[in-house]
Amino acid sequence: RTPLAYATHYYDWNFEEAEREYLRAIAERPNYATAHQQYSNLLTSRGRFEEALEHFRLARELDPLSLVMQTSTGWTHYYSRRYEESIRVQRRGLEMDPTFVIAHRISGMALEKLGRFDEAIEAARRAAELSGGSTLYMSDLAHRLAAAGRHDEARAIVAKLEADTT
Repeated sequence: RTPLAYATHYYDWNFEEAEREYLRAIAERPNYATAHQQYSNLLTSRGRFEEALEHFRLARELDPLSLVMQTSTGWTHYYSRRYEESIRVQRRGLEMDPTFVIAHRISGMALEKLGRFDEAIEAARRAAELSGGSTLYMSDLAHRLAAAGRHDEARAIVAKLEADTT
């Protein structure tokens, strides 16, 4: 059921039906961490942050060695404007695996919101390096540079990305 809920959530954008499917999936397999984690993402997107954090807590308990389960709460903290908590969660994940690119990305986003631009740029740069220069992470780096007022560096990255797509 979790894959059906996921598809309904991310491809159909039918949040009400996706919630029903996630809840069915959880009822059928209450110890399946991914169902709780994905349901938490839905709850986060709906602004139901406290419920989301509770399901993330369950997911972490069910699969404590999963980096995804450990760091996913960072999204909820970020979108609920709890930036320091988001960073703390990502740092815990990076202690488990310093190459976990998503944790660097979320950290950079939260650091930017706090005005800690040098740290945000460093996190974005690390994510871009670890990703092998993927478009998503390079564009994140360009964004962080622009937010810090380093427009020439940001434009250079955007120009390279544009050149690479033609």
